[in-house]
Amino acid sequence: MTFTLEQLTRAAWLSGSLDYKIAGEWEYQLPAWNAIKAFVGLTKEDVTSIKGLVSAVKAITVARQKARLVLNITRRYGKTSLCFLALICLSIRNPEHTYLYVAPTEKDAKDIIGDIAPILLADCPSDLKPKFKGHILYFNNGSRIKIGGTWNGAEGLRGRSAHGILVDEAAFVPQHSSTSCLSYVLGSVLTPQLQTTKGFLLIASTPPRSLQHDYVRIFRAAELDGSLLNFDIYQVGRLTPDEIEQIKQESYVLDPTGSAWKREYLVMLVPDANDLIVPEAAFLKIKTAAIKTEEHEHFHFLHRYVSFDHGTTDLNAVLFGFYDFRNAKKVIQRELIMDDRPTTQTIAKRIAEVKYELWGELPVYRSICDSISKQLILDLNQDKKIKQSGIVFVNPSKTDLEAMVNQLIISLDQEQWIIDPSCKMTLETLRTGTWKTSATTGKREFARLGEIGHCDALASLVYFNRALNTRANPFTGKNLIGDMSNKFISPTRTAEASDQPFRDSFARAHRSKINRR
Repeated sequence: MTFTLEQLTRAAWLSGSLDYKIAGEWEYQLPAWNAIKAFVGLTKEDVTSIKGLVSAVKAITVARQKARLVLNITRRYGKTSLCFLALICLSIRNPEHTYLYVAPTEKDAKDIIGDIAPILLADCPSDLKPKFKGHILYFNNGSRIKIGGTWNGAEGLRGRSAHGILVDEAAFVPQHSSTSCLSYVLGSVLTPQLQTTKGFLLIASTPPRSLQHDYVRIFRAAELDGSLLNFDIYQVGRLTPDEIEQIKQESYVLDPTGSAWKREYLVMLVPDANDLIVPEAAFLKIKTAAIKTEEHEHFHFLHRYVSFDHGTTDLNAVLFGFYDFRNAKKVIQRELIMDDRPTTQTIAKRIAEVKYELWGELPVYRSICDSISKQLILDLNQDKKIKQSGIVFVNPSKTDLEAMVNQLIISLDQEQWIIDPSCKMTLETLRTGTWKTSATTGKREFARLGEIGHCDALASLVYFNRALNTRANPFTGKNLIGDMSNKFISPTRTAEASDQPFRDSFARAHRSKINRR
């Protein structure tokens, strides 16, 4: 029998078999489309037999087991169209089912679907075409696709149950508060709706500008267990090599650091170099090495420092280190990170314990504490354990924040720093901490980001750097030969003992002169 195009199109829409839309200049999408189909259950074929999925067999197999797939896809690929088309097919095939399309904001969701849905539904027969009512797309068989956003409306996404959820542009879900971030939306709002239905979660995005975004953690977990699929710009088959090269050149003109090209088109996890507090080149000049004080000759003479940034509702970051005068190196030996809102007594106890563990009874040259509460510093200094440890906290010397950070960056560029690898939060904050512009002052300030908090460890390092006395020679007047204890020999007494024969000689000569007169 011969069928008309109209009859074939109607049959496709009746059965929810819309593969014909992935053809012509869009045929390059087949690998991603087949992967999505295999994951959400639009095909019953064995994964290994599906066209274009040779390299994705493990990812689909693992994703099916976990009911979660992460699609890390370049700009210009058409990921939203593919994913939403999958939801349309599922809705047609499964009566009385509910699916969710979630974007960073409700406006984003409406704008995106408002652009894509008319194109996808353009050739759908009018009597079969689903209807939009508010934020829901209703199908004739009782199925529906709910559309919503996370910011200022995540709670509105709550529902009885869902058979599948697509989180689009997941890396751009705002991180403004504990109730408006990707982890909260996924863990508390969306995935509970899949428990009774055994439904799927499809997370699609390009990488975020900040490596502290929740998406990075989800990406790395998927990368580790194998439930991750990457599609970069070189897999966009409708673009010629020359067109891709032109996109690359334009990207580098707008962002000479190359971070935009790597992030947006090569789908690599790289921070936005323009937002980083510490440039990558400066970070790479930090030497990480286990700090063994016994290897530092005459360590007991060196100046030791404690730097504390009191984060109040953020992290409390304390750094312990010293200045290696002989080698002109600034050394961070240990970090103490407290994120459980400890009391003053607990803070004092933990600081004292680390101090004794590292340095025993050796004195601390200078201790700095930055806090919006002056009373905290007073209470710390009155604490018995702090007094016994020989620590006396003072406010840090401050100038403009950017100026202080720049001073730190200069010293990093000059390869002055050694940080013990156990100081993971400090290193991670140096690597990924970013600026944000204050809405009230218009000045740049530290952004509040995921696990690194308000970049508190970096703030503590900035104060540490400001507090160092690099000019004072800690060995002046010290006996560095023979006596290796922590005893000082008075410079005055040493001088008197060493020049006594000359004094006696001078006195005898003076007496003889008087007698001759």
